[in-house]
Amino acid sequence: MKEKLTRFYWFNVLFVILVGWAFCELMKMAQTLAYVLQTPQVNHFSVEIGVIPFVLILIFAIVAQFRFKSDRKWFHLLALPIELIEDDEREKSLTAEACRQAYIVFVYFLPIHLASLVAGVFLKDWMPYYPVLLLVLNYIIYHTIYYRTLIKSI
Repeated sequence: MKEKLTRFYWFNVLFVILVGWAFCELMKMAQTLAYVLQTPQVNHFSVEIGVIPFVLILIFAIVAQFRFKSDRKWFHLLALPIELIEDDEREKSLTAEACRQAYIVFVYFLPIHLASLVAGVFLKDWMPYYPVLLLVLNYIIYHTIYYRTLIKSI
């Protein structure tokens, strides 16, 4: 069971990193498009977008569909993570404790992350994708706390 949860943890973390990378590519494209639309003297333009993260997300989704196949529909797996599918009272109590720990970490880290968003204004020229990276980091922190508590409880 611990090995299965560890696999789910790494699967989710890698997937969120890929999604963050894809959003960085979308932000880069949007910034280029905004510059072109705001500059009236541009006669022709081209907007580029890196497709590598999108292809990797597609491959990841196909592998996940076959790897984590169950009797549940694919949409249900997207709507409710596998680790939250509780079959008995013990699993419900383990999930409740893990969610509690993640929420406690959320309360302590929220002011830190909000302050770092303010610092992101100064980093805008050096690191334009800072908000996306911060959201990915938030997810990884809370997900790590959740899984660490869940694995420790088993």
